Amino acid sequence: DKEARYHAIVNGVLMIHQGGRGIYDRNQH
Repeated sequence: DKEARYHAIVNGVLMIHQGGRGIYDRNQH
């Protein structure tokens, strides 16, 4: 289902942004 796959991609991107931001901040400081 195209819609289900779209939501899965969006959820994955959001998780990457939430998890990645902490890693990025830690590297910056």
